[in-house]
Formats: sequence, C-alpha cells, structure tokens
Amino acid sequence: MQKDHLVGGGGGGVRVDKTVQVEAFTIYGAMRAPNRGALDPITVMLRDLGGQGQIVVECYGAAWSAWFGAIGSATLRQFLAGCDEHYLGGKLANNTTRKTIKREEDYVRDITRAVIDVLRGGAA
Repeated sequence: MQKDHLVGGGGGGVRVDKTVQVEAFTIYGAMRAPNRGALDPITVMLRDLGGQGQIVVECYGAAWSAWFGAIGSATLRQFLAGCDEHYLGGKLANNTTRKTIKREEDYVRDITRAVIDVLRGGAA
C-alpha cells in the first residue's frame, strides 16, 4: 500500500497519506433527555493516530469536531468511551467559531451521550 502521494504540479504539492484509518458509523433511534423525543441520525467519524486523534460528529446538517492531542496508550475509541457527555459535549460545542448557546450545548450533550453509549458497547 502506498503511504504518501503528492498531488499537484510544480515544485510543491499536497501530500495525501492513504494509511490513516478512519472509523465511521451512524447511530439511529437515539433519544434526547427525558421527554424530549428522538434525535435525528448521528454520523460519527473517529480518526485514531496512535496517542492522539479526532472525532467528527454530524446530526441534522450540523457538525462538531474535537482534537485530542494526548490520549496516552489508549485507542481513540477507548479514550472516548471513558469520557462523560459533559466533557465530550463541552469539547465539541466549544470548538466552534460561533457563539454557543445553552440550547446547542444541551443538544450536543444529548448527542454525545448516545455516541459514548455506543462506544461503550451499548445501544443508544
């Protein structure tokens, strides 16, 4: 398998690393906080780079991401499974350029609760 590939002409170019492993899954039927109904499908992408990684979460056209630069020897999945929804929700909601409002923080927390439950091996 080819590790790197340069794209573009001239003296420069963009380096593309084809060995990066991305795990992606979609969660259906996850519920919001009590009496608040169901969430739309949640798409999750995990990019584990060994000791660091990134999560991207998308739900109903909105997306949030967070980078973790030091997760030790755990995989990104293991690290995130050990988090609670307040920590992960805060990382995701506060990583946007727009002002985060309480309603969005609550929404992201509901989403992260479902994501963490799936990462721990449960059903959302």
